Amino acid sequence: MITVSNVGLQFGGRKLFEDVNIQFNPGNCYGLIGEMVPENQPF
Repeated sequence: MITVSNVGLQFGGRKLFEDVNIQFNPGNCYGLIGEMVPENQPF
């Protein structure tokens, strides 16, 4: 089991999430789902 607390992620000036707490349990698969923005396109 892995536990993370108060995690945030930001790309450039665009904040994707902040203050996230999550527990990863054995045997489960996890992923993030969201809009993909091409590298050459601004947020």
